Amino acid sequence: MKHILTLVFTLFTLLNSSYSQIYIEKKWDHTYGGNDFEVLTSLKQTSDGGFILGGHSKSAIGFEVSDSSRGGNDFWIVKTDSAGIFQWDAKFGGNYEDKLFSLDQTSDGGFILGGFTTSDSSGDVSQSPKGGMDFWLVKTDSAGNKLWDKRYGGSDYDWLYAVQETSDGGIIMGGLTYSDSSGDVSQPSLGSDDFWIIKTDASGNKLWDNRFGGNNQDQLYDLKQTPDGGFILGGRTSSDSIFDVTHPPRGDNDYWIVKTDANGNKMWDSRFGGTGKDNFLHLETTSDSGFILGGFTRSNMGADVSEPTRDTSALTNVDRGDAWIVKVDSTGAKQWDKRFGGHWVEDAFGYVSQTSDGGYIMGCATYSNISGDKTENNFGYEQMWLIKTDSAGTKIWDKTIFSNGEDEYAYPIQLADGCFAVACWSYADSAAYKTENGRGNYDYWLLKLCETTQPQLPIANFTISAPALCAGGCFDFENTSYDAGSFQWLFPGATPSSSTKGFPTFICYPDTGHFDVTLIATNASGSDTIIKTGIVIVNPLPLVNITQLGDTLFAPQGFVHYQWWEGNLPLPVDTNYFYVFTNDGFYHVDVLDSVGCPNSDTIYASHVGINEFTSNGISIFVYPNPVVNELKISGLQPFKNGNMRIIDLLGNVIYQARISAEEQIVNLSNFVPGIYFIEVDNNNIKSFARFVKE
Repeated sequence: MKHILTLVFTLFTLLNSSYSQIYIEKKWDHTYGGNDFEVLTSLKQTSDGGFILGGHSKSAIGFEVSDSSRGGNDFWIVKTDSAGIFQWDAKFGGNYEDKLFSLDQTSDGGFILGGFTTSDSSGDVSQSPKGGMDFWLVKTDSAGNKLWDKRYGGSDYDWLYAVQETSDGGIIMGGLTYSDSSGDVSQPSLGSDDFWIIKTDASGNKLWDNRFGGNNQDQLYDLKQTPDGGFILGGRTSSDSIFDVTHPPRGDNDYWIVKTDANGNKMWDSRFGGTGKDNFLHLETTSDSGFILGGFTRSNMGADVSEPTRDTSALTNVDRGDAWIVKVDSTGAKQWDKRFGGHWVEDAFGYVSQTSDGGYIMGCATYSNISGDKTENNFGYEQMWLIKTDSAGTKIWDKTIFSNGEDEYAYPIQLADGCFAVACWSYADSAAYKTENGRGNYDYWLLKLCETTQPQLPIANFTISAPALCAGGCFDFENTSYDAGSFQWLFPGATPSSSTKGFPTFICYPDTGHFDVTLIATNASGSDTIIKTGIVIVNPLPLVNITQLGDTLFAPQGFVHYQWWEGNLPLPVDTNYFYVFTNDGFYHVDVLDSVGCPNSDTIYASHVGINEFTSNGISIFVYPNPVVNELKISGLQPFKNGNMRIIDLLGNVIYQARISAEEQIVNLSNFVPGIYFIEVDNNNIKSFARFVKE
């Protein structure tokens, strides 16, 4: 009977699980950036339910970047509300390179920002260099206003990678140092570079520092305060078993963790790795007083790596890797490890942390399509990839975050409502899960995702081949929808006015205006509709007509480009709005306006002599032409007692006089060199002439 009940329960569980498949639903996403390059390195939820994102920026003022660049890269933080809506940003830096790698909200509601600086005392950097590169700490209030900054370092290079407020209101920070005993570094070098931690009070005043390492490279990337008031430090080592490193090498690089007491004294260390390269990047404390470690491995199965590589490709010249997490207890003893990957490269590991159900959520970047542990193809080149596990590290689900570009790292955190926020630095435009175009190069990208048992509808989206065209122009449309099998397009005002193609081309708009485009994308679960209002912009063609004045042809002024033609021969040197012709015949001009719209006109020009001009059957003569000082105008008898005016190319009257003789002389010595026109008239009988002042 007992066996029958067990079988029934097992069948019930299997049947129930088949009806409760977990899907991941995107709730919202937002992009933040400037006109250049933003690299995201940290994401935290704030006490008001919003988010603080931090990294470094090279952008000038524009888009979400509200402050100018100090030098190369600057610290850049972005604060949002709980829906990811941008609230404010702040930038800090000096005259050279300043890069933020870690941040934390402090008990007063402000923030501490940690990274490194190579700047002199300049901009927001208030202290002079200690060495080639120093730890740099910035404290802000809750609105991102700087309260103070502090600089720490030795005589060489020192990188800060992790910062946290401690339970006593002070600050713990850590990274790596190349410096020997000097400046703020109180202990001599152990090898190439060593772990280095600093404890300060709430104002950033140093209380103590300590370093840990072996005879080679030892690089700290993360740290956390532990429940006993001490600290857990995590990084990688390539050292032998020597000095603070008490375990022999597994391969080229291994995970290395160091536990200290509250005063920074070492209690124990542990080392984990395979026979290849294993790069540690993140750790968190767990509810059982242990630790979860995350990074990526390029080792095959062996030593502490209990599973083989997921790479099944035939390529051997690419340095490949899988995400790798290691669970250890409170004494640093390994409990289990798990690796996750597809057939190609997984790298840029972001965060791993324990979830409310006792499992784990982790994120990395992936180049792989469906293979290994990966259940969805990439939409773009490199995508964020999330893996959710149970408490033993067994995968429950994985999710690829789709964009049409390249997304680096993945920083997932669980929210109070059980959903997840995840962020990265992204080089992609609006497509798939991303609803906003990129600002410049790479930008910060933040999403909220929730588990659901409902199958997901497709995501309708598209791009257009040009931001605007001219009347009669044709657009192409690129379908960037995700998980859709059929499409219905609506193009009001265009020919054709609809399409069912995935990529409609030659959609032509004869009339000017702004036009909407609708796309309905459908899959087996239903359809999604997107309407982009006014996305099609059709500009009018410019109005152009050629007029002749003497031997000069004129098109309207104000266009950005003119090309004159004599017959079917282009005139390579005359790209002004006027052209002086020498031969009778057909002349043609092509113009281009400020929005790029073209038009043209043609005229038959009749040449009546360089210096003779005829109007109303009456000729006047000007000479010499070109002229230096004195210009003679003859043939004025029909205009006697009338008026004469000289006009420049802008229509300004430069000279005027009464006509008193058959021939008049005008002194031009004060005229600016250029082209001028003479207008003579008497009782509305007019004639014109053109001359060139040298």
